[in-house]
Amino acid sequence: MPRNAEQTAKKTGGTPILKIVCSLLAICTVCAAILGSIYLVTAAQILDNETRTVSEKLQSIYGEDCEFADRAVPEGAIASGVWQVTRAHENAGLAVRTSSRGFSDDIDLIVGFDETGAILKIEIVSIAETAGIGEKVKEESYLANYAGKSGPLVLNEDVDAISGATRSSTALMRGVNQAIDCYEALKIKEAA
Repeated sequence: MPRNAEQTAKKTGGTPILKIVCSLLAICTVCAAILGSIYLVTAAQILDNETRTVSEKLQSIYGEDCEFADRAVPEGAIASGVWQVTRAHENAGLAVRTSSRGFSDDIDLIVGFDETGAILKIEIVSIAETAGIGEKVKEESYLANYAGKSGPLVLNEDVDAISGATRSSTALMRGVNQAIDCYEALKIKEAA
């Protein structure tokens, strides 16, 4: 160690690098504790907001007079939620939540099926595609093209892709087909 560095180390009580590392470690520990505390405080609110959003989407598909009971996602299905839908104690269909990677991020959607397996309506839970282009897949006028269809579906045969948003259209179609696969797996399981 050069003589000036030795004198500096003696004056400051240790090597400068060690002090910097200890200071950074202390700062990181405090920041982690603050972030952990914020998460604990906000986690319940985030979950409440998510539950409310999903409930609103399900009611948008089936109406406010329906009841929704959680069902188990079949093994191998790419879905994050399944609900049995009843209206006046009668089967009104099945809803499946799934997601698919789009151009920018995942497209999170709920597909509502009637009791015959035809698509009633699709609701987008979250989307972060390119504004003005990829986000066109969330427009009601585009999503309405899926109504009445059952699968598996093929892009540009059953539903046209949006010009300039092929990856977003493909991602939505993939998500819808994942929901269809989940629906069919449940029906096969029920028939067995």
